[in-house]
Amino acid sequence: MKPAVYFMDARSDSADTSLIAKAVTVFDAAGLDELISPGDVVALKVHCGEWNSSAYLRPVYARALTDRIQDQGAWRQAVRLRHDDADLQPVCQPRN
Repeated sequence: MKPAVYFMDARSDSADTSLIAKAVTVFDAAGLDELISPGDVVALKVHCGEWNSSAYLRPVYARALTDRIQDQGAWRQAVRLRHDDADLQPVCQPRN
């Protein structure tokens, strides 16, 4: 069985069809919202490449996705991961 591939058209002519709105739509279409239960701790990786490349998740997209994750009842917590340290370091407290 081939895995499903989700993508979004980069064109937009309104706020409803912005890339930010489309990112949340793809999140839901992929069923990721169904994997989150109230009280879950969810991590969102925002960096897997260099700044200003296609592998970098811009803050506005991260905010939209974390808001959607929090709508599902999960905790949101920012963490920092350094290349020389395997421990996650909280940079803020979870928000209700």
